[in-house]
Amino acid sequence: MAKASPNRAASTRSGPRPIRAITAEYLNNVALYYLGRYAATEHSLRQVLHRRLRRNQALKDTAALALVETVIAKARDLHLFNDAQFAHSKTQSLNRAGKSRRVIMGKLQQKGVAPALIAAAWETQAASGDDPEYAAALRFAQRKKLGPYGQAGQGDYKKQIQQFARAGFSYALAKQVLQIPKGEDDDDYTAGSALD
Repeated sequence: MAKASPNRAASTRSGPRPIRAITAEYLNNVALYYLGRYAATEHSLRQVLHRRLRRNQALKDTAALALVETVIAKARDLHLFNDAQFAHSKTQSLNRAGKSRRVIMGKLQQKGVAPALIAAAWETQAASGDDPEYAAALRFAQRKKLGPYGQAGQGDYKKQIQQFARAGFSYALAKQVLQIPKGEDDDDYTAGSALD
């Protein structure tokens, strides 16, 4: 018998993982555990449940697929997930982190949020006051130490514009942020005054 390495605990399982019977209770428990740990969309919950089916070799079983849809409908009825609320909170947090509108929309689309909900979340963010795209560009510049937040002689203007473009910001917005004089207060360059 081979010895287990001293850095690893000896595995008590031998062979492949046993296949579990797919029941409504099992899928409900999987869904509740997932929804208890993560903010989720209907799409992401469906992916998690389908992964469990795949792991248990039941992905082609129509009865198991029907159980997945039943569990998702039950979770929706109990308001355990809300795609609109998810889109709104994710939009706020990504915008605060300095992500552009394009990046935010892409991330929400990857999570399976409907385009109408994405647009509504962005409109809510835009209605909150200052231009969220401009505020995100300022945060991006601050985080990356570009433009007014950078070192003297830090780098090529063209390369800084390219960084903004890779992050999803428009050329006009990148140029506008990079033209802020070094050491100026951001309040002097709020979205309204800077875009005029």
